[in-house]
Amino acid sequence: MKTKRPGLVTLLSILILSQAGLAEVVRPQLPVSETTEYSQRYTVQVGSERLPMLKRFERGAKDLDRNRDGFLSNKELAKLAKDLPGNLRVDVADYTLGIAHQFTGTLSTFRDAYPSAQEIEQQLEAIANDHPESAMLAPLGTTSEGRTLWTLKIRSPGLVRERPRIAIVAGLHAREWIAPQVALATIRSLLDDPKNSDLLETFEFWIVALANPDGYEFSRNVNPMWRKNRHQAKDSTNVGVDLNRNFPFFFRKQDDSESDTEDDWGASDHPASDQYRGPSQGSESETQALIDLLGRKGMTGIIDLHGFGCKVILPNKGHRIEDAIYLQASQDMLDALGSDYEAIRYSDLY
Repeated sequence: MKTKRPGLVTLLSILILSQAGLAEVVRPQLPVSETTEYSQRYTVQVGSERLPMLKRFERGAKDLDRNRDGFLSNKELAKLAKDLPGNLRVDVADYTLGIAHQFTGTLSTFRDAYPSAQEIEQQLEAIANDHPESAMLAPLGTTSEGRTLWTLKIRSPGLVRERPRIAIVAGLHAREWIAPQVALATIRSLLDDPKNSDLLETFEFWIVALANPDGYEFSRNVNPMWRKNRHQAKDSTNVGVDLNRNFPFFFRKQDDSESDTEDDWGASDHPASDQYRGPSQGSESETQALIDLLGRKGMTGIIDLHGFGCKVILPNKGHRIEDAIYLQASQDMLDALGSDYEAIRYSDLY
């Protein structure tokens, strides 16, 4: 999520990326996909099995199948990880398995380890009911498939004065399943750990644990590598917008033409792309809901949780005081996360 350069009171505007949020189980489930037209030429390794590839992925399979045996092994699929930005640290085995599921139209073998969107909503309701004086669940908007976007407001009970507000957003990218779980764990820590009582007396937290429930459910039930939301434009057969590219700030570079996909920069104008920015800035209901939340009076910091790459991503350099705050905050986060993580500017990634 990209935001305008913050004021001096801003504490955090950091995008956290962790390793891919999937946890292995023994066997893949039966194929479930948008189409069941399978290739007669290629099979793919999924776990210990060889499964037929979906026909629509045949074109790219030719380049991966270096020995021309019609079988894409894990080693061959892992070559796709080399196309990722070089400064990302990924779990290649997890990434490769996700690609294998996508190519074969099979459900993630880790699906049962993660709650559904409805179960996440139920957990939020239970938390609000268990902490009526400290937590309040409020709707932000509705998705194109009719699901409600929720925010959980957390503050210390009994205090009337205004306090700086911190927003924590998770799950913009559908396939990054670990991010909503981190948000839920953060909620429980803020409410249940006495060591965090000072935080609640100092700040008010607005936590959106699942910002893209439609895409999340699609990734659980159809395509584990799905990234976007599920909004289908009236004039297109393609589905979905990359919500992380749909926010107004720096939506399009000045010389990036809307009608030309050859000059795309930072995001794509092609509706079929995983990084499709959408028809216009803030076009999506999920984005609109977050813009409204983040624009509220007293909102002084943002943490955006993702699940890929082992990075703490900072805004580009701004005012020297702000920059010092960001650098100190990122160092504190790195100390807590461990040596697998590093801090970079968002311009170094995008």
